[in-house]
Order: sequence, then C-alpha cells, then structure tokens
Amino acid sequence: MFVEAVIMGPADLLMVLIVGGALGIIPARIASRKGHSYGLWWLFGALLFIVALPCAILIGPAEGSSGQEHTGEHTGMTRCPQCAEWIQDKAVVCRYCRYDFREASNAKNQDQPSPIIPPPPPQGRHPGLR
Repeated sequence: MFVEAVIMGPADLLMVLIVGGALGIIPARIASRKGHSYGLWWLFGALLFIVALPCAILIGPAEGSSGQEHTGEHTGMTRCPQCAEWIQDKAVVCRYCRYDFREASNAKNQDQPSPIIPPPPPQGRHPGLR
C-alpha cells in the first residue's frame, strides 16, 4: 500500500482561495456588527472558518461600543426611552409614541439643584476688626 502524494494544481489552489475568502465574509460581517474589525475577522474566517464562525457568534460587543449593532444605519439616531424605536437625535417629539423630549429635558433641569454660590467677600476692612 503506497500513499500517493496529492499535489494541488494552480486551479485547485485558486478554488481554495476563492472559497476560503468567500467563507471569511460570514464571521467578518457578524463581528463587524458588534463593533469589531471587519478585516481582521475576515482573515480569521478565511483561514479558520470552523473556529471563527462560533467565535464571531459568541463574542460580545467591542470595548467602547454601546452594545448595539453597528450597521451604520443608526448614526445620528437615538432610541426613544418610552417605545424604544429609533428616532433622529434632533427630534423633539417621538413620531411613534409622541413622547415629548422637551418636557423630559425640562424635568431633568428642574430636578437638579441650583449651584450654591458663596457670597462675595466683604469689601475693605472687616467690620469686627479695628
């Protein structure tokens, strides 16, 4: 029994690179939505797809990210505190539940105590001193 060495030709090598590159896109997309580097995860997925896919699924959000998906469609938007729908940062009233952000900001300003300003120092000599 002789084992023959399998030598890949240029066409076979090209096919492996194409398939590996295509498979690397899957974990890269998943990880980039969680705030991680697309390029590094693509390389990881292209080289070790079987390991990279579960890692990309189980990995948490990137440090410094808010935990929400970073798809680019929510830039300049915030969530309504009442209905949790995405609305523009400049919105005054939520278009879904009619939550009024002006009243909420006024309530926050009224809840905060005004800063205590010390009285100005006396001018001239102190009245108790001669």
